[in-house]
Amino acid sequence: MIPLTVIGGYLGAGKTTLINSLLSAGHGRRLAVLVNDFGAVNIDRDLIVRHDGDTIALSNGCVCCSITDALGTALDKVIALGPDNIVIEASGVADPAKIAYYGQGWPGVQLDAVAVLVDAASIRNRAGDKFVGELVQRQLDAGDILLLSKTDLISRQELRGVRGWLAARTLKSPMVELRHGSAPADLLLETGMLSILSKLIVGRWGFPLDRVRRWARNNFGTAAYHPERRYMRGKRDIPSQE
Repeated sequence: MIPLTVIGGYLGAGKTTLINSLLSAGHGRRLAVLVNDFGAVNIDRDLIVRHDGDTIALSNGCVCCSITDALGTALDKVIALGPDNIVIEASGVADPAKIAYYGQGWPGVQLDAVAVLVDAASIRNRAGDKFVGELVQRQLDAGDILLLSKTDLISRQELRGVRGWLAARTLKSPMVELRHGSAPADLLLETGMLSILSKLIVGRWGFPLDRVRRWARNNFGTAAYHPERRYMRGKRDIPSQE
């Protein structure tokens, strides 16, 4: 089974910057990244070894594939390439939870985590907007990990306020501050955060999905990324059915 990470977040939160950094970083993983628009990713030309229609192959073993008509077709195409991980970039107006559940049920793929980018400078205004606020909240709800971008645009006091605001609205999803719009690959890929959850989704133990998600969230605290420590902490025991 190939681990799947879904990256979501509202327009302008920094998804494309993060995707580009994952494709060009020297992490040694062969990633298959599904995006909506090649042009926005701005892949380093020196890395490109082949551009075949809706697929770009890179010299580091990664591939970038455009989602043209159907996500399932794109998944089948990259699964056949045998990557180490698959990453799907959700559009800025999409609900990443729906993409995650779709991917979870696809043969050969196992959902690992949903990472949602949060523009720390504008998230509270976005969430309060009468037109897009409901969508933004759904995106936050979908995040198994929240990646805080643009933290350099606000003060540390304002950032603490944003963290507190998010903690009150997102069931204690872990929060990580991005550095220059990027995050280490091992922070996002094969986190193990949903390895138990994915089995529960398909009914191996028969726990209700909503209850398991609450358990998963409540067992992880919040922390800024630090290279000498893991970003997650907490219990990992299988929840009781009581």
